[in-house]
Amino acid sequence: MNVVATYAENNFTTAVSFADATAFANSQMSAANSAVDYVLLQNVTIGAGTTSVLFVDTNGDNVADTSVILTGVTTATFDAANIVA
Repeated sequence: MNVVATYAENNFTTAVSFADATAFANSQMSAANSAVDYVLLQNVTIGAGTTSVLFVDTNGDNVADTSVILTGVTTATFDAANIVA
């Protein structure tokens, strides 16, 4: 079991759209010298409410390839230790 260390997170102070969250995640993954493959963002608008979304770069190209909506999860209750690769 390997715990993933290439992780970043952000709790937006105001709700952001899924498109803006995706752009933010991609910027974290593609930043200079970045090794980030997982980005957890809290306060993302999904439907009528907000939640947390985990974005994942599955092929190492510094772009989020998939995302998972994590209902009831916050940046306070989730960190890199929760990701097992």
